[in-house]
Amino acid sequence: MKNILMITASLLTLVVASYGAASKDLNPELSPRVTVQAATTLKASKDKADKKDKPDKKDKPDKKDKTSNTDKADKKDKSSDADKAGNKDKTSDADKAGKKDKSSNADKASNTDKVGKTVYFAAPLFNDAERTYNLKIVSILESYGYEVFLPQRDGFLAPELEGLTEEQKIKKIFEKDRDEVLKADIFFGVLDGRIPDEGVCVELGMAYMNGKRCYGLKSDARSVELDMDLNPMISGSLDKLFYNLNGEELIKSLEDYLKENDL
Repeated sequence: MKNILMITASLLTLVVASYGAASKDLNPELSPRVTVQAATTLKASKDKADKKDKPDKKDKPDKKDKTSNTDKADKKDKSSDADKAGNKDKTSDADKAGKKDKSSNADKASNTDKVGKTVYFAAPLFNDAERTYNLKIVSILESYGYEVFLPQRDGFLAPELEGLTEEQKIKKIFEKDRDEVLKADIFFGVLDGRIPDEGVCVELGMAYMNGKRCYGLKSDARSVELDMDLNPMISGSLDKLFYNLNGEELIKSLEDYLKENDL
């Protein structure tokens, strides 16, 4: 652009010079004035060209302002991103802490459930041999710190409920034993007999459905002839079955287990 203007100015100078020469010949008084005007016009054109080619100083503050605004925007964006990241980290840490607390509470609850040591002892109790055997097993459990409810000792026996009708006796015995099953942490039942005692089976079902830890004890060989020693609905409800046809070895195996494990 500058070159074009310089060429134009040169041409204008030649024209003015030619015009000045011609004017001088025609009118000597007009010549100086024309020459001055031409020079003034040429200088104005040159100044205009120079101003146009030179960057306007006023543009610099604009650029500075734009740069400043851009920097501010970048800093704001970075600050915003940093805040988001910080908030995300805080949320993440809070979530982790919450999960850790929940996990810890769940573990504590699990441990509390596991260490509960109240036992409902279910067994046939209809003759002296049965009651004597029950007391022997219960004494072993109690020697390891278990608090045992034994119906023949701590509940009601029908012959002892004098003055009550049969219906009243049934209601009293059932409600007491049911409530004790539900209060206990552990069910422990004797499953001897060709078919385990009906009352023991009902109490096992109550315990299992209410989340109790269930254990069985069996030393009777009368069901060995069958394909399955115990009905699956009984054996499937047990956490562990202590089973030995030799009564003394059965008791020993129970004691050995209690030395190393909690029920």
